[in-house]
Amino acid sequence: MLFANVGEIRFATLGGDLDEAVRASERLVARSDELGLPVRGRGGAIAANYALVCLGRGVETLDRMSTARIAEGETDALERSGMASLLAQVGHLAEARELLGQLQEELEPAIQEGEIPTRIVIEMLQASMLLGERNAIGVLAHALDGTRSMSMTPFTFACPARLLGSASALLGKPDEARAFYDQALEVCAKIRFRPEIALTRLQLAELLLAESAKPNPIDLRTSPSQPNNDVGARSPRPGGVGEGASEGEETSPLRGVALAAALRTEALEHLDFAIKEFREMKMQPSLERALRHRGLLKA
Repeated sequence: MLFANVGEIRFATLGGDLDEAVRASERLVARSDELGLPVRGRGGAIAANYALVCLGRGVETLDRMSTARIAEGETDALERSGMASLLAQVGHLAEARELLGQLQEELEPAIQEGEIPTRIVIEMLQASMLLGERNAIGVLAHALDGTRSMSMTPFTFACPARLLGSASALLGKPDEARAFYDQALEVCAKIRFRPEIALTRLQLAELLLAESAKPNPIDLRTSPSQPNNDVGARSPRPGGVGEGASEGEETSPLRGVALAAALRTEALEHLDFAIKEFREMKMQPSLERALRHRGLLKA
């Protein structure tokens, strides 16, 4: 009976009805109390943490996690990695860094051997990226690479390919990041994962804008034969800089300017899509982030 309530949280989250996901978690707790299973209910209710963070109510997740941990009496790596990720997402950076450091020291051998649950890797990677821990990002991204075709993971909900795209962008690998973002759009479209599609489009826009600001940008655009859509299919273009440039060919300033403008044009399309979705799903922090970029474009 309780699993039915967990299912409600998941389906509401996938569809972008984040308020309903939170309400479903509250019904889960109430139902668990009625059935005499308060511990199980509070543990299951953390499935709504993703929705709460998206809605800008991330601080509430800390109370939920603390309550669940006290009730269950658990402080294992799964619980601590989840807490490290949430602490980083709500801005408690010092606490998140301390907890992440403990986990890295404790779990390093298992991470290197690939003997660690995907959920722990995802939560540690999320925390590492928010904290700017470049060495940890590289190690954890490598450990997560084998899950790039997954649409989501239970409880964390984050799409692995989107996180891998973010990691590649932070590590200065824009072409690799673009490929991961395209894959994230493809696998999320299969299950109609609305929030992750919008988040991926936002991060893809940020990648394109960052590249367009470089003196010699590389071509990260969607191929004209495969226009960008929710799936995000893309074919590689010849050359790395400038429209129509062949390998090793130097690019004229005009080509560089034209390419930068084209990158900004595609970024604007992704931003417009994401802004509309964030408004409808009430994802206020992401909406504000997208609108800041839109303002910078003065469009």
